[in-house]
Amino acid sequence: MRQLWLLSLLAACGGDDAAISVDAATPDAAPSDASPIDGPPATLTKHPAPVLGGPTEVASDPSVRRTSDGLEMVYTCLPEGVHTALCRATSTDGITWQRGGTLLEATAPETALEGSELVVVDGEPVIFASTYGATAVPAVGFPARLLRATDVVVDVLGPTAGPDCHAVYSPTIRGTTNALSMVYVGHCYADPQPAESTGGLALRGATSTDGGVTWTRQGRVVVPDPTVSWQVHGLAEPGWIENDPEGRLLVTGGFGEGEGQRVAIARPQGAMFVVDREPLLVGTPGTHDACGILAPSARIEGGLLRIWYLAVACDTGSLSIGYAEGPSSVLER
Repeated sequence: MRQLWLLSLLAACGGDDAAISVDAATPDAAPSDASPIDGPPATLTKHPAPVLGGPTEVASDPSVRRTSDGLEMVYTCLPEGVHTALCRATSTDGITWQRGGTLLEATAPETALEGSELVVVDGEPVIFASTYGATAVPAVGFPARLLRATDVVVDVLGPTAGPDCHAVYSPTIRGTTNALSMVYVGHCYADPQPAESTGGLALRGATSTDGGVTWTRQGRVVVPDPTVSWQVHGLAEPGWIENDPEGRLLVTGGFGEGEGQRVAIARPQGAMFVVDREPLLVGTPGTHDACGILAPSARIEGGLLRIWYLAVACDTGSLSIGYAEGPSSVLER
């Protein structure tokens, strides 16, 4: 099975509805001298319906890459209704997707996979994803660790003491074979919490010089602003913006009870990232993403910022993949 999905990826690598406007969010507090910069008013336009998944089909955690034939997505799916796996879809426009079936499933003793990142290393497609043990449920459970999957699946990063004590998941990766950089989520609910954790969450960095087989942890690279309400419970699910020369990152916040997750820009400043006070994307009431927007996969193409994301509906609780786009100038200060 692993050989099958590798061959399909190697081959790949060689709507009419009215749109929904996204209004700018109101900042929680005026910035102080030491506060992160204010973000731009959002001028993105959302597609009015999920581009993949919905009430009867789980689709989440998209990772989208450009191929010679169009666009390819690896995403979290629920093929048998019990344990999450990774599925594949292709598209020529990023809106209409053709499902390609299950790409990779967990192997014993693991039972589930989720939160994938698809990258190309030396011309070879490589998937990084979180895998869970037999007693873990991805929605609530630990431990989780990262694996690297080509035709051979190997563990690359697991829980350890400190902010990663319970789980390592949701990687976003950029760079070249000999210089890969990763930002990932470390989870630790120890009491007391590690110094780097906020709400049990820490966005941490790691680097690799061998194509992602071995990684060196770097510590926390994104620090939430305690004066911004949607950041005080921590930040998670990051996504680097493909083709962005500034190296900006999108991160997910809004993990307080009843808040609703939202996505914001994190801007590199030295070895760290500083998060805008205003989110870039928030849920739209009465739609497929009303209760949350998480786990963005973004790229700049032809002057457009294109974002695919996990959308959480309020009425059904369904997990689907939403889409938004707008001029790349929304990223500017």
